[in-house]
Amino acid sequence: MLEAENFTLFIKNSIRFPLFGFEKANLPPPGSGAELGRGRGGVLGIKIGWVCDLDRAWERCLPRYSFTRLDGRAPAAGYNFRHARYYRWQDGTERRTLTKAFGIRFDVLVYGNAGKFGIVPTLINTVAAFTSIGVGTVLCDIILLNFLKGAEHYKARKFEEVPEASVPAPPASPMVCPPGALGGCGRDKQSTDSGTFSLGL
Repeated sequence: MLEAENFTLFIKNSIRFPLFGFEKANLPPPGSGAELGRGRGGVLGIKIGWVCDLDRAWERCLPRYSFTRLDGRAPAAGYNFRHARYYRWQDGTERRTLTKAFGIRFDVLVYGNAGKFGIVPTLINTVAAFTSIGVGTVLCDIILLNFLKGAEHYKARKFEEVPEASVPAPPASPMVCPPGALGGCGRDKQSTDSGTFSLGL
């Protein structure tokens, strides 16, 4: 274990997005002398995330590393396991040698996500957004009523025109004279817009 503390561990991994025909690895350029990460301790979780915007340059797609300690600090920190070697002794008895080994274990999780601009998905998402808020119906009506050849036919089907001569005139309000009224007779006042009545004394 003491000899392993100064070791350098390089995790070679790559990512591939077949939908976009994109593939890349995390190998540094030859002769760059890049400093590689080092880990120490019992059980380490290493997450490698490839989150790439493929509309940008190829060199901008780089992995991101995050490290998490997975072994508990109590009651027994670190990582160890036991393995046995069985053999038969000279007197015929079966024996074993049980070895308890200590070491460093790395759990590596690689995930990726990539995106690229496309005109077709953009149009589909835009139309879906407009449709969900009801703008699609308004736009269709504007186009059908103003820009197509059959606009007059569509307008006749959609709207019903009522001539003014067919609208009945409001009836005359009768005089209301309740018996014993002190304020005199009043006339019903009719509102022509809502059809409600109010008494004016």
